[in-house]
Amino acid sequence: MLVQERLLTVEEFINLPEPEDDAKYELVAGRLVRKPMVYNRHTCCASRLVFALQTYVKEQGYGLAGPQPACQVARDPDTVRLPDAGYIAAPTVSRESPLAEYFVGAPLVTIEVKSKGQSERALSRRREQFFAAGAK
Repeated sequence: MLVQERLLTVEEFINLPEPEDDAKYELVAGRLVRKPMVYNRHTCCASRLVFALQTYVKEQGYGLAGPQPACQVARDPDTVRLPDAGYIAAPTVSRESPLAEYFVGAPLVTIEVKSKGQSERALSRRREQFFAAGAK
């Protein structure tokens, strides 16, 4: 007898308990996928980009910028990606609006830092998903 795999929804994904190993996970087509470990060079590069985006937000007075914003980039089956950095523009987000557990769509500016060992194919697939979900 063939057993069909049960796929998670975005709602189930965001309500999962914190992983015991402190790993980061994404939801890709309904399946949990562990994000690869990042190293110092990757972290430093991403941090500098987040700082630049946050400086821009402060100067503009609206929007939101930060590290790894959870973004639902596909539905049915659901996909939630965590880009290295992102800028979500107003009116999508204002300082008065409560932040959701995840954003629907991609940040206007979505930044991915190529990880050590990450294939160009994997990076290209992520890029396509972000552009399809609204990244510029």
